[in-house]
Amino acid sequence: MSTDLEACVDRVVASFRRAFAPRKHGWRLLEVRPDLTMTQLRVLMILTDREPMTIGALGEHLAVGDSAASRLVERLVSERLVERADDPADRRRALVRVAVLGRDVIDQVHRDRREMHDRLRHLLRQLPPRELAQLGEIMAMLADAADAEAGECD
Repeated sequence: MSTDLEACVDRVVASFRRAFAPRKHGWRLLEVRPDLTMTQLRVLMILTDREPMTIGALGEHLAVGDSAASRLVERLVSERLVERADDPADRRRALVRVAVLGRDVIDQVHRDRREMHDRLRHLLRQLPPRELAQLGEIMAMLADAADAEAGECD
């Protein structure tokens, strides 16, 4: 890759970070629980949509084995973010659901995401129409490149 291209990429990334600097603009981008991993947040999101779930079903959604899913659940139980209970239909299985504290975390994530989208829309409205149209075309090309790359990984 040429150094000019790399310098341009660096400028775009730096500009993006500057435009969306959470502390600078007074909003948090997914800083709800910095102690949680993305996988743990993903567990909360999956359970929010599909609870109650068995640990095995959760593992399938995460593409991990039962023991890894069980460890994730135990960590979230210890943080009081999820609850684990025996399945009344089969006592050998446990059902997992999001606890009140976990719902609060997910609600904050959704609020932060909406805030980020609102900020983006606000900033885009400040651009002149011609540049906004050009940016729209560039972002569509970037999305196409991401889709093509994702297709290569399938």
